[in-house]
Amino acid sequence: MDEFVALLWHLCRRSHVVEPDMTEEVRVRVRQAYDAVGNWGVDVRRIRELFHGVRGSELVFVVLAAIHKLKLGPMLVCYEGGDAMWSMFARLGNYVWTVADAYRENPYHNVLHAADVTQTCLSFVARECGGLAAVMSPEQQVCE
Repeated sequence: MDEFVALLWHLCRRSHVVEPDMTEEVRVRVRQAYDAVGNWGVDVRRIRELFHGVRGSELVFVVLAAIHKLKLGPMLVCYEGGDAMWSMFARLGNYVWTVADAYRENPYHNVLHAADVTQTCLSFVARECGGLAAVMSPEQQVCE
């Protein structure tokens, strides 16, 4: 899990944000944000704050955390190889950054709203929330 938290921290930062290696305090805060994703009432603005207010970081974080939590990574890896899973997350992260960058700044339908909707949808299917997973058969569920 610590490896994935470090990967999230790395992929959600923009290259122009200069920061030293991940400190223990940052690791704890990123892990807490990861643990909260999928729960009802998460404020995605707090996720953006983890990454120094960089617009789009909240969407990248929520999407990658959701893919990881729902254990969808193996379904998205299209090739075999040493670090195929981590490479897939890096490519997906780059794609989500492209989507985030395409959002225009407006008062409502913006990248923050996209992250909030993604997080809310995850909370509907997350077992911890007693959402849709509670009424699905084991064969229909992708999370354990």
